[in-house]
Amino acid sequence: MFNYVLCEVPLPDGYEGEFQTKDLEPLHMDRYVIAKSGRLIVTRKIFDENERPKDESPDQDENTKLAIPLLPRWKFIEETEDTNFHGIFTFSGFEIIGHEPDENNNNILRPIHNHHYYKAKFTDGQLVEIKIMGDDDYRLPVGSLFP
Repeated sequence: MFNYVLCEVPLPDGYEGEFQTKDLEPLHMDRYVIAKSGRLIVTRKIFDENERPKDESPDQDENTKLAIPLLPRWKFIEETEDTNFHGIFTFSGFEIIGHEPDENNNNILRPIHNHHYYKAKFTDGQLVEIKIMGDDDYRLPVGSLFP
């Protein structure tokens, strides 16, 4: 599983798109936004039980009584909050920049991807900087990403 990241702050290489991260837990496919204000905002979908009408009313017709069990038991509620995140997390995404023949079948074109990897540093809930990650950055301990 993972979470989605949308960045409203301009990225160092100018790329705009949707990203994923596994650094922000829990990994429930929540949507995080690095807002223009520099805050990290999360929108979570929470399950909530629907209240079903009681079938005890003598005024209900037979069709209404039969339909009550078919009503959805659960509903989604979206909850948005400022995470006040303090630390570093990485996020990545890719864009399709072209196509090339498949190695096994020249009749099929496969996409050519351009990967974008970033690390964002927050101090006391405020974005400090976003850097492009190098190829070997993922091997470094998190504390060494920003000297």
